[in-house]
Amino acid sequence: KFHPDQILEIGAVLPNYFSYRHLVIDKYEPGNRIDNVDIIDFSTSKRYSLIIAISTLEHIGFDEIPRDEEKVIRAVEVIKHHLTDNGLFVATIPVGYNKSLDKLIIDEVLFDKHYYLERVSANNTWIQTSKHNAMQRSFDNPYPFGNSLVIGLIGDSDYFISNLAQ
Repeated sequence: KFHPDQILEIGAVLPNYFSYRHLVIDKYEPGNRIDNVDIIDFSTSKRYSLIIAISTLEHIGFDEIPRDEEKVIRAVEVIKHHLTDNGLFVATIPVGYNKSLDKLIIDEVLFDKHYYLERVSANNTWIQTSKHNAMQRSFDNPYPFGNSLVIGLIGDSDYFISNLAQ
């Protein structure tokens, strides 16, 4: 639906799965159309209709030395600044990897809307679940890696979805 110039990805995840033409911000991953800059330092006058972060926010500030547990809050502010008026930011976050981020999710600090998924099989079957159930799940148990996900949205998701249907 969107021209690649309207899409920004935080963390180079989608390029691992299919061909892409949108801009990616990733501090460490080299590649075509990947800008190697820390999201905190990313600045442009351009605004994006869709910004995506797939299993990336949990690493911001957490996997760095020194650890900065509040850096993700600043990162989300930078991301929001780069959204168009009717734009949408979509993030997926595995529960349990970063306990500080889990607390921000529980306290509903970062996103306008939250959806929760629970992994129910080793072959990656997921179901929608409650916030309570999702936040009780462990990372790496009973299955490797994430066993519940938070899908966080910032922006006018109703407007965004209605335009996708056109």
